[in-house]
Amino acid sequence: MAYIILDPLSSNRNFRSLIYISLGVDIISGFERMLEIRVEDPSIISIINDLKSPTLFYDNYCRLCYRFAKAIWRLSRGRIAVVGMYSKQAMWLRSLIDPKIYSSVSWFMLPGKDVIYGGRSSIVPILKEMLRGLVKGGDNDFKDPAPTTCSEILPCRGIKGFIYRTVHILIKSQKIKIIASTSAT
Repeated sequence: MAYIILDPLSSNRNFRSLIYISLGVDIISGFERMLEIRVEDPSIISIINDLKSPTLFYDNYCRLCYRFAKAIWRLSRGRIAVVGMYSKQAMWLRSLIDPKIYSSVSWFMLPGKDVIYGGRSSIVPILKEMLRGLVKGGDNDFKDPAPTTCSEILPCRGIKGFIYRTVHILIKSQKIKIIASTSAT
């Protein structure tokens, strides 16, 4: 395991955290990398513990991502909550994840779980929740307005943007394990 200690002053984070990468073997994908983040901020721990429904975090500056998120919400019959990655509700997640990572893929989190799935690793949990939504829908609303411009980070216009974003989600896979800690490191 490699240990990296983040200094909240140098990394523009408002809490102390310890991040280390652990390598594990997954039967399906063979070699899996899991990023583990130790969170000591009680407000972030509270937000994670208070999640009531499966939540999809998407790039709300991307028109294509907006359409995908709305389709997922609709197919799950409101079971999956949809939150824009750049909204105030997702600020806690942005504070945990490197901007180069969080902006490039959508993220998915299940209530009661301490893992955040990103990119390819989020596909199976999202599909499971969509199937559960067919049986028992949810009461989450989709309130995000449609973006008027595309993200500057990744293209999202036309067929080129569709192919680029789709391939990007399929080749990128991140799993982040949240470790809640109330003691100082």
